[in-house]
Amino acid sequence: DSGVDLDHEDLTDNMGAGYDATGGSSNGDDWYFHGTAVAGVAAARGDNSKGVRGVAYYSTIIPVRFYNSASGWSTTESGYLQSAIQWIRTGNRADIINM
Repeated sequence: DSGVDLDHEDLTDNMGAGYDATGGSSNGDDWYFHGTAVAGVAAARGDNSKGVRGVAYYSTIIPVRFYNSASGWSTTESGYLQSAIQWIRTGNRADIINM
C-alpha cells in the first residue's frame, strides 16, 4: 500500500519494523494516507483514550510501502509489489497481508 504514518498516535503502539519497497528510506512511512486509514480500521490501538479502535486493536502493524504514484498503477509499482511480498516472506512474517 502507500505505507503507514509512523508517527500516528493511534498506531505507534502497534507498529513493527517497516520497509519501503520503492527504494526510498521511509521504512514504510505513508505518503498518501490510504495505508494509514486502512491500518487504523484494522489495528488502531484500543483502550488508550485516543482516536478510534481498530477491529483487531492489539495486532502488530508492519508498514510496507510499495505504491509510489498518485497518477495510477504502473509496471514500476508491480516490481515494488513483488519486492514487498518477498520482504514479508523472508523473515518479516505476517499472518495477514492487506494491499
